[in-house]
Amino acid sequence: MVNSEGHHDAQKRGQVREQLSLFAPEASTPLPDNWEKISQRQTTRERLELLLMDGLDFRGARTGYASHHLHSFAAKFPPQLPRRFILGLTRPGDIVLDPMVGSGTAVVEAALLRRRGIGTDLDPLAVHISRVKTTHLSPGDLADAAKRVLTEAHRYLDDEAVITNQLRSFDQRTRDFIDYWFLPATQKELIALISAIRRETDICIRRFLLLVFSSIIITKSGGVSLARDLAHSRPHRDLAKKTRSALELFQLRVKKSLHSMNGLPTAREVLVIHGNAKSLPLASNSVHLIVTSPPYANAILGRFVRRGRTGVTSLSPPRLTPTPSIICALTNSLRYGWGRPSKSSP
Repeated sequence: MVNSEGHHDAQKRGQVREQLSLFAPEASTPLPDNWEKISQRQTTRERLELLLMDGLDFRGARTGYASHHLHSFAAKFPPQLPRRFILGLTRPGDIVLDPMVGSGTAVVEAALLRRRGIGTDLDPLAVHISRVKTTHLSPGDLADAAKRVLTEAHRYLDDEAVITNQLRSFDQRTRDFIDYWFLPATQKELIALISAIRRETDICIRRFLLLVFSSIIITKSGGVSLARDLAHSRPHRDLAKKTRSALELFQLRVKKSLHSMNGLPTAREVLVIHGNAKSLPLASNSVHLIVTSPPYANAILGRFVRRGRTGVTSLSPPRLTPTPSIICALTNSLRYGWGRPSKSSP
């Protein structure tokens, strides 16, 4: 007789082997008691089988280490998940591909584990986040740049005419969008901040500052906007919400983010591409491991909303799109296609 625990293990082993039947068939071998007994003498299929047999429940695990918490993003998987498969199925120097890279969790883990990471995504916001999260920058240089931005932003705020002219330069649709989601005082601070960030000449530092700017708007609580429920794709406006100063929140987010950048390896072994997973510019057999988390249905909807497709953004009230859309609306200088389609690129 087999006890209930043994029966459960047998069932799970059978389910795993059924899933692995999608791979090229290989002779089965008895499974060790746990996946930590994996050795290089075992086949890739055997190692994968052992990894899948182990529990993949990471509830309660610390997920905000390194640069993982720099920016909110829908449907992120815990970093421990790609880490387990990268450690179990590759060696240092191997190439790890995430063809739907999202917020970059897998390629960040690849970099931390001294693998070479490649990520692609159709969503320009995902590409921007992933590039920043995998680029090592000097915390001192970032702190100095943030200080310059805040000083310059305060200078812009002192010139009421400059801010007013910037706001008046938007078309009516953009104007309605900004007025719906942001209080007048917040609009002025955001204009001042983005105008100051645009003056940064180092592209990598500017990308970091733009991501921090984005993170003060796209947060679970809505940050400096009047939005609630930003963890989902259909946020709503709350006129009773007490918003925070954009300048103060930007300063706080910079300080928090500086600690994250310290954990990244100095050698950048990651390439992030804006592209389609169905047509990757990679040679056959050039990748050692593919690990990805395809987007959930609500995340896909969110991406369509961000790009202004399917007519969703034409509904009333106007939808709060992720921050790069707002960056486009506020400055018209970043033309990644967020918010409104654009033919040009950065």
